[in-house]
Amino acid sequence: MRNAQRGFTLLEVLISMTVLTIGLLSLLGVFGVAMASTQTSELDLIAKQVATQSMESMYTARDTDNVAWEAIQNTTVTNPDGTTGIFVTGFQPINQPGVDGIFGTADDSVAAAEKLTPPGPDGTYGNTDDTNAAYTLTNFKRQITISNNALTTAASAIRHSAALGVTEARLLPHRAGSRRPAAGPR
Repeated sequence: MRNAQRGFTLLEVLISMTVLTIGLLSLLGVFGVAMASTQTSELDLIAKQVATQSMESMYTARDTDNVAWEAIQNTTVTNPDGTTGIFVTGFQPINQPGVDGIFGTADDSVAAAEKLTPPGPDGTYGNTDDTNAAYTLTNFKRQITISNNALTTAASAIRHSAALGVTEARLLPHRAGSRRPAAGPR
């Protein structure tokens, strides 16, 4: 009587191991893409927040009459009265605002680099361990382009090698006879 044991052949085992290896390598590739995507999304978020911060400082300057309405344009634009705008053209480092308190102006060049302080290792914001987690935004650049009193991609060309933050808004037109532009929704 023959023994009726049955099992897998060596060829079947090799084929199944090959299929399993291909599946595991594919899964490993997906993890790599997910990690890169997570890093890029963090940089995108930082870029968008810096763009928003720049926009808010422009709106504050406009709404509080810190600067004349005509000054809210690039330095390359000359007004009829001979004054120029206050916003520097071209890509600029992300610095803290200068004396005028507005991001992207000429006096920012003497200010310190903008610093981002996330929560420290304990995950709680506002502790002493946060200072060790802080880093400067030296790998970002900001470009503010204003045309026709519109912020075209305002403070938007904030770039990192893989991150681009784009925010677009429009300043409201200047009402004749007043220093401040007409109020309205943004």
